Parts: sequence; C-alpha cells; structure tokens
Amino acid sequence: MRVNRLFAILVVLFLWMGLWGWWTQREEREVPEPPLEEAPAPVLRWEGGARYEVAVQSDMFSGEAPDPAAPSTLRFSGVLHLRVASADAESVTADLRFGPLACEVFGQPAPEMAERLSAPFVVRFARDGRIDAVLLPEAIPEGERIVAEEALRAAEIVLSGDAAAWTALESHRTGEYEARYERGEGGAIRKRKIRYLDAASPVRVEVLSSDMTARLSSTVWLASAEGVEFLAASSGGAPLFRTRLAFSLREISGEPDLSAPPARAKSVSGRATSSPAPGAATPSSGGAAAPSPASGSGAAPPSEAGRFTLLLDAFDRRDQEGFEELLALLQADPELGAEVVARILDPRTEDALQAALVDLLGTSGTPEAQRFLLGLAENPVASSMNALRAVIALGGVASPTEEAQSGLWRLARAKGDERVEDLARTSLLALGVTAATLGSADDPAAAEASRSIVDGLLGVLDGASGPELRVTLKALGNTGNPAAAERVGAFLRAEDPATRAAAATALRRMPGEAVETLLLATLAAEGVPQVRGALVRSLGTREPDERIVSTLAASAQAEESPLVRGEMIRTLAKGGDRFPAVRETFHRMLDTETDPQNLELLRRFLSRTPSGP
Repeated sequence: MRVNRLFAILVVLFLWMGLWGWWTQREEREVPEPPLEEAPAPVLRWEGGARYEVAVQSDMFSGEAPDPAAPSTLRFSGVLHLRVASADAESVTADLRFGPLACEVFGQPAPEMAERLSAPFVVRFARDGRIDAVLLPEAIPEGERIVAEEALRAAEIVLSGDAAAWTALESHRTGEYEARYERGEGGAIRKRKIRYLDAASPVRVEVLSSDMTARLSSTVWLASAEGVEFLAASSGGAPLFRTRLAFSLREISGEPDLSAPPARAKSVSGRATSSPAPGAATPSSGGAAAPSPASGSGAAPPSEAGRFTLLLDAFDRRDQEGFEELLALLQADPELGAEVVARILDPRTEDALQAALVDLLGTSGTPEAQRFLLGLAENPVASSMNALRAVIALGGVASPTEEAQSGLWRLARAKGDERVEDLARTSLLALGVTAATLGSADDPAAAEASRSIVDGLLGVLDGASGPELRVTLKALGNTGNPAAAERVGAFLRAEDPATRAAAATALRRMPGEAVETLLLATLAAEGVPQVRGALVRSLGTREPDERIVSTLAASAQAEESPLVRGEMIRTLAKGGDRFPAVRETFHRMLDTETDPQNLELLRRFLSRTPSGP
C-alpha cells in the first residue's frame, strides 16, 4: 500500500528517536528549581463513569520550522474519549478511544493508521495524576504508539499536595523533562515544560514554548484543561524537525459521538496556521444549542445585535452557513467584535470554538476587527494560543491598517518571558506577510508602507542572532521583495547550518534570475543535508528551466541523503514533460534507489504517459 510506503520512513524516524533518546536538554539557562514541598496527599479525585473529551492536534515538520508551503511530515488530529472505569486507593484505570481521528503522512491521508489508533485501549493513573502505564493493542507499530502516547500525556498533571508551586520530573516514552507547576486563582494550575534532561545522544530537544492550564474539580479528575507546546530537535547544530501540539480537555455527559468527521477552523487567506485539533462541536456554553433565531412563531424579530448574540450562542464551528451569517453581521456592525472577543476570553468557551471566533475576526478584516485582534494579542488574560492566533490573523487580513502594522511592530520588539518571545517571533513573520499584501496592492501609499516594513525587518536583521535571526530571514522571505534578496542571500555563507537553511527557505519567495543562480551555486558547494534540502525546495518553487533540470539531474543519483534525493525527484518531476533528461535520470535512479518513499515517487512518475509531442 502506498500509505505504508509513505509511513515507513516516519516509523524508522520514530524508532531512531526511541533508540537514541532524542529528547535531551535545551540550552543551559537559569531555572528556578525549588524542591518538592512536603504536603498532604494529592487532592485529585476520580469518579467512576466520569467522561472526558480531549481535542488534540499534533504536527511534526522536517527541517527547521513549519513551512506553509509544505505539508507536515505527520499530522494527527481528532478527539480522545476517556472514561474512568475503576479507582482504588493506589491507582485509577480508564478506558480510552480516539474518534473521530484523522492522520496524514507527508500531506497524504493515512486511513490505516487512523483505523489502528481508533482501537480501544487502557491507561492506569497514579492518584497524583501521573500516568503509570498505557496499554495499547499489540498490533499498533512502535512509531504510532509514540504518537498516541504523546497526545495523551499532553494532559498529564502531577500534583504535590496543596503546594503553591513545585517542580516535577516527568517521563514520556521519548525521554524525561522537568515541569514547573504553579497554582492560580479559582483552582487553576499552570504547567510549563522547563527543559529536557541529558541523554547519551547527539540530538538535542529545545522547548520553544510550553503552556498548559488545568482547572481541578472537587469530584472528578479535571474540570477542564488546555495547552500548547512547540519543540525543536537538532543534531550538531543542524535542525532535524519541529513539533507543535495543542489540546483542550473538558468533562462531558452522555455517550461520546465517535462518528462525526474531525473538522478544522478554516485559515485566514490560506496563510494562517492550522488551528488546534477540533473536538465534538458544542456551543460555547457547553450545553444545548440555543434555539435558532428564526424559531418561535409570533415573536418579534430580534435586533441585529440580538440576532448576532443568538447566532453566537448556537454557533457550531463546522457550520459554514452560520459562519457566513455571523461574518455578514460583523461586517455590517464591526463593533459587534467586542462580543466575539468576550466569547474568546470566556473560559467556558471550548478551545476549538475560540479558534473559529478568532478566524471570524480575521476574515472580517475591518479596521475595528484588526483593533480587536491586536487587543486580544496584547491582553494578558488571553491564552498564549489565542494571542498567537490573533497575530496570525492580523498577518492575513486583506487591508492592513497603520494601527495594525504599528501593533505588530510593538509585539515584535517586545522582550520578556517565553510567551512574549513567542509572540515576537510570530509577529515578525506576520509583518513579512503584511508587507507582501501591501506590496501587491495598486496603491502608492500601500507600496510605501510595504517598503517601510521591509526596511524595518532589514534593521532587525542587523542586530539579530540565533532564533531571532532565522525568523527575521524568513519574515523577509515572506515579503517576496527582491530588494531584500541580496541581504538574505549573504546568510547562505553563514557558519551556522540552521541560519543557512533559513536563508535558503526565505529565498524561495524571492523572484529573479539572480536568486536562482545563487541557489544553484550554493547547492553545488553545500555539504549539510538539511541546508541542501532547503535549497532544493526553494528551487522547486520556481518554474523548472534548463539550468535547474540539468543541475539536479546531474547530482540526484549521487546525492547521499534520501530526504534530499526525494526533494530533487519532486523538483525534477515538475519539468518531466518538457525535459527528456528527467525521465532518463529517473530510469537510472530506479536501479540504485533504496529508499521506499523515493522509489514510490520514481515509479509513480515513470508510470505516467509523457504528454510531450
């Protein structure tokens, strides 16, 4: 099966991670490490029969960072249903099952993987919330076990009696890490991953951001929880991949619906990142949907504002018609956006619905909506994920205002904790997209504003280093402005491979023959596979010509990295109907290629009938 071939390389990657213990520590920094406090027994309580839904989405991206132009290596999204089966003095046993569940490998649906992972399984918890054992069916391969367990353990909360703050050492299948817990108001507990611990491995994992908030219940496990984390893995300074995981948990009543297909809140202008995984659609109140505004005979029709409120009460994020009706009312009366923001900030609103409401503001794109989005991004009460969503939505609006541009710059220049730094990096990328939008408008003032953003990003580039430098390079790439190509291209000679890869990625959106020449010349001299892959991907976004085809055809068979060979095959295939050398090269590679995915790509192309004369 084709999905099996596509998935083979991913399973090998997961097995390699498990054997080498790739979850290792982030860069050394001062981290408060108070000792575990002596306290009474943990207060988590479990009620037999209690049910929960955990909406989860996990993405893994090869290379340095998620790239909107390329599918994730693996996407796993759906709803995990949990029912407390039994509890005693020492442990709690729960029955679990995923459904609905969607899996993608290299952008292709993987229904067999989804079917395997939808089988029921059992988890045993300790009374303090620690997961002691995950008992998955034996038929599930090792790589898929890791994916499922990481999704489950995202919601793990380990208590330390009634302590106000504590650290805990927690273990996943892939390694150990330190977690920091703090109690807040209203029974809330905040958890952050601090760092991964040392392991005998050349691979290092860095916690880019990690933020989870859980609310305890006096009668059951948790009342609700939500969180998001970003991790990056590298080896010898070269990026391997990044992962992004988001989840939201809530208690439910009644039997779960395992048949509804998973849905995602739509992205803004095709540029917004995917929203966290959807769960079963419910109104923000968590109860039954409000009656339709049209229901009830003889009742006076509500005002537009009242109708908007009723629609929000009944809104199901999978209802496109409802979304469009809300959008029309919001555009007619932009100040209704204040009610949308209030729903987003309401802790009773489920996370996936919050994502859809942020999308509603971004799709509206009015000056008022942009003001609301900016306020949401800067509101300390907003969750980290909603702040990031607001910034992404601002980057996707069709007519960015001066106020929105100034606000993005303010966020991009801010310094502070991990949340602030995360927002700053995302704001830089959003500014790059904003510059591209303004630059494409037939308006001299917009063109000038676009040039001003490009100049500002070039200024940031002058003093940047490390992650900020790489993000700024990609932000300049997002502008698509050829005037910045020379400055970006200079970083193809940087000492750090991650910086060279970021520059190569940025150049993919820069037009011009000079950029193509630079990419080809750099490819000939570059020895690091991750950088070579980024260079080939950038060449692959351009229209294939004689130079690109001849260069890649001459080097593809001798390329040592199977991942880079795969990129070369994909790029060459785009010119296969116009250049006979492509088919000849593929026939030769078919005799020597050993990678299953690359063999599948070669056979798929060679099975096509040439469309040339």
